[in-house]
Amino acid sequence: MKNAILNTKLFLMAICAIAIVSCSGDDGEDGAIGPQGIAGIDGTDGTDGTDGTDGTDGSNGEDGADGNANVITSPWIEATFDGDTDSTRRTTIVTDSEITPAIIDTGVVIIYGKRGSEIWSVPVNFPFLGENFAWLYLESIGLSIFCDSTTGTGVGEPYLSSFRYILIPSGLTAKDNTDFSKMDYHEVMDHFGLTY
Repeated sequence: MKNAILNTKLFLMAICAIAIVSCSGDDGEDGAIGPQGIAGIDGTDGTDGTDGTDGTDGSNGEDGADGNANVITSPWIEATFDGDTDSTRRTTIVTDSEITPAIIDTGVVIIYGKRGSEIWSVPVNFPFLGENFAWLYLESIGLSIFCDSTTGTGVGEPYLSSFRYILIPSGLTAKDNTDFSKMDYHEVMDHFGLTY
């Protein structure tokens, strides 16, 4: 048993000696950081995905209405008919520098006559009154609007008392292809966005 106690004592002393020797004072300072290593090689890029198919084109919109910038219109002009009431033809003359041979030859000239709230496209015939209204352009005179008697008697005071004209240049008429003779006054004015 003496040996066992002796071995235990020796064993404990060895552990104490190791513990004392292994303990040390304060840690020293850390060493400097070493240089950075070389960067690794980039990996290869992946392949791009395939493009999707293009969508279908939308349908074309409708053409806008032509403007009225080149359309010329007069205000309502009170007629001053020449001749006396016994004449079978009475004429009123309209002069305007906008009414030219070119517009007469290549454009469209629309003339309206008015009495009160009634508006008529000229030429117009009033068989119940025995009157026929028409117009004629002569460069030396201008636009002549005349009222003829259809009965052979004097015209008296013509039924239509004021007139208005609309001049549509040839460029607009070729583009438009509208038959204005089939339209009434309000339809023509609305077509060009003009005031009544």
